[in-house]
Amino acid sequence: MLEVQNISIRSLENFSYSHPQNTQTLVLGASGSGKSTLLQVIQGHLPVSAGNVLNKFSQTGMIYQDLNLISHLSAHENAFLVLSTPQLAVFQQLVTSLGILQLHRPVKTMSMGERQRVSVAIALAHQPDLLLADEPTSHLDPEMALKTLEIILKHSKSLILVSHDHHFKSHFSKIVEIGNLK
Repeated sequence: MLEVQNISIRSLENFSYSHPQNTQTLVLGASGSGKSTLLQVIQGHLPVSAGNVLNKFSQTGMIYQDLNLISHLSAHENAFLVLSTPQLAVFQQLVTSLGILQLHRPVKTMSMGERQRVSVAIALAHQPDLLLADEPTSHLDPEMALKTLEIILKHSKSLILVSHDHHFKSHFSKIVEIGNLK
């Protein structure tokens, strides 16, 4: 269970949200509406001026918008740094499902879409109780974005995914809208 209670920070004013276990939530909002800020607050990376965050999930994972990979290392080396041996086996299955076949070349030689899918695979391979995903398909074409979303949904126990993409609405049972959506 995750409870965000009356937090105030930047563009989020007196914001509350409850996320039960085994729930997959889409957080929609325009640029600057506070979507990424919300994820940073949940992770404890940003202090709030008011309110509380109570995260009772034992392990929280994150797919970062900025991809968070070491560019001179290969995709496999990036995964090896942060995953256990059993998790590396899961990572291998995920990258195959996501269509990434050349894992031993430096990340800096990969397209942004390939890098994004590597980041998704690493985060999912951790198998966290709660996965936070910050625009995890922003560098992908529509077909690959949908495939990646389906893989994220399939492999996430509990998920909070932030996006500005309204096409994802039909894939989520819970939708939270932040800010002035058009």
